[in-house]
Amino acid sequence: MNVEKVKRMKCKDRSERMEKDKQYWQVAAGSAERDYSELFIKYGIMLIGTGKVFGDFTKNERLYKKHRGKEVSKSDFRAITDFTKNVRKGDIVVLRKARGKSMYLWAVGKVVGDYEFLDVFGDVGGWGLQHTRRVEWHQPKHSIYLSKTANTPTFTRLNRLETINRANYVIAGGNYKTQKPGKLPKPQKIMPDETLRMELRKKGLKKEYAMKLTNEINKNRKLINWYHYECKNIEGKPLPISEHETRTFLVIPLLESLGWKEPNIKIELNQVDVALFEKEYQGKKNDCKVLIETKRLNAGLSAASSQVKDYAKKYPQCKKLIVTNGECYILMNRKGKEKAYFNILKPRLHHPFEKNVGGAVNLLGSLIPK
Repeated sequence: MNVEKVKRMKCKDRSERMEKDKQYWQVAAGSAERDYSELFIKYGIMLIGTGKVFGDFTKNERLYKKHRGKEVSKSDFRAITDFTKNVRKGDIVVLRKARGKSMYLWAVGKVVGDYEFLDVFGDVGGWGLQHTRRVEWHQPKHSIYLSKTANTPTFTRLNRLETINRANYVIAGGNYKTQKPGKLPKPQKIMPDETLRMELRKKGLKKEYAMKLTNEINKNRKLINWYHYECKNIEGKPLPISEHETRTFLVIPLLESLGWKEPNIKIELNQVDVALFEKEYQGKKNDCKVLIETKRLNAGLSAASSQVKDYAKKYPQCKKLIVTNGECYILMNRKGKEKAYFNILKPRLHHPFEKNVGGAVNLLGSLIPK
């Protein structure tokens, strides 16, 4: 009998013993559009939403119950109840991640903290993920295949013995990178519109556009909130918002309020949703200063980042890449490193939680025509 087989048998025996003493859970690392795996592991946390409507579950459980099946879906209510009340310190959590049509074990963690409601994670790419637990993550060198992608809740109890065995195998094997929970970032304050306008004037925004920009931002906010809360069919279900609507009614008007003229803006150019040119467009690629990939409102932006990086290969002189869903904007360099973040509903001077990433002033400042 080879060493690997003996090791697996021991892990299986250990799994059966540990199963009696500990609870096992699984949490999603977002989706292909919204990938939170690096965030979870970096800060030693697991997060679930949504907390933006009713806040701390331990203080407002009655509100959650009252709106169960309405503002809070039944599956979300079950997940939040388990997450806040039934998880114990020492429990094991599998961090699962989808790749294509398959689901993988990305990391295994041990719960080391009580439930917390943290406002610092109230804007994770536009999503409120304030429900928080501290976790000591163990990340294997290679992800482990679990199953074909299934419609599994964001957070749920883990009952599948095969997955439990694999989780215990990761921990027992010792061939992993451990991330102990570290110091959490401090919440960043939302900037008043007047402060944002003044800071952008320092960045070169022309006086005649300053109030235009403020008015357009407020117009965008009203429309986004209408899409979020009122754009529903007769049954009360949200209606889809297309990428074209996002680009037409939110993104382009914002660019124009910063000073961009129609002859300098190209739409759907060589797969690029929006390209901004220093001079009036004459087909010269070297005049391109900004590439923008737009997605539908509420869409995640993880996949869009790789898209715009690929498109940038055709524009070697373009150093500013932006992805947006009309509500959230991310500025990247050509290597895909995030440089600034702007949520039009909650503009901040700095990124909500990433220390070395700029905020609204940096992002909008990068879009001011020279």
